Amino acid sequence: MMSRLANRPVRAVLAAASLALAVTGCSTVDHAYRGTTRMVNPDKMTLKTDLKWLSPPSDMGLRTPRTDQMVVWLRCKNTSGADVPGIYEAVRAYLQASGYRITENVDEASFVLTTDVRYLGEIRTKDGTAALLTGAVLGGGAGGVIGHNLPHGHSYGLEGAAVGAVIGGAIGNVMANRNKMVEHALAVDVRIGERVPGGVRTTRDASGASGVSHDDAVNFGGGTEGGHSRGESTEGQSFEFDDDFYYHNNRVVTSAIRMGLTPEEALPVLCDRLGRALGAVLP
Repeated sequence: MMSRLANRPVRAVLAAASLALAVTGCSTVDHAYRGTTRMVNPDKMTLKTDLKWLSPPSDMGLRTPRTDQMVVWLRCKNTSGADVPGIYEAVRAYLQASGYRITENVDEASFVLTTDVRYLGEIRTKDGTAALLTGAVLGGGAGGVIGHNLPHGHSYGLEGAAVGAVIGGAIGNVMANRNKMVEHALAVDVRIGERVPGGVRTTRDASGASGVSHDDAVNFGGGTEGGHSRGESTEGQSFEFDDDFYYHNNRVVTSAIRMGLTPEEALPVLCDRLGRALGAVLP
């Protein structure tokens, strides 16, 4: 009889451990985790966005155009190789909302706006606070189940609580890894050209330098013979040309962060935030 009782804690522990492993793969626990996070730190379940310019747009000093000069030639490139649809449409919509007309003819444009997507990706950060709390709750429940199935009058209740704590910690760790704060970032190079009456003279320089250096020493019997050689060459070229636009270069990075944020959820938000910024960058 005592042998059967002694085996009951072992069976209970194994059952609870199996249950813990099972629930960590269950979507119910994900919902519990997120529900706990809403109570502990609701900000983590709120989608937040941010946008930063490499240089303040006001430093570009763009001249305010007349109403009839609010015409933009727009081009959106993507040299990152990432799939980033929707940027052109977002920028175009916000420029038009700001009163600008989009043209396909650069000769009639007062401004040239070119964007180039350089990076789209995610940065993950781990915060186990809510996971630990969820794990403690689930662990306490597991400990209660274990204690309920153990004989009264023994220290098995404490064992059940200890096992529950271990299980809770394991669940919390799994949940922290499954439900991370995920940040998606979109980096875009921006080039704005403003038409200058009479045009501008632009100079471009290209130069290169190369060099070869060699030192050698060879021992023949009791003597040493040495050699040294060095060679360098430089070349450069420059040219000037006339342009109708004076250009300003900048970079903007927009980001979105939330627990469990997916690329599909983040991309429309990133494009919209970028579109609003570029729609307001022109004077």
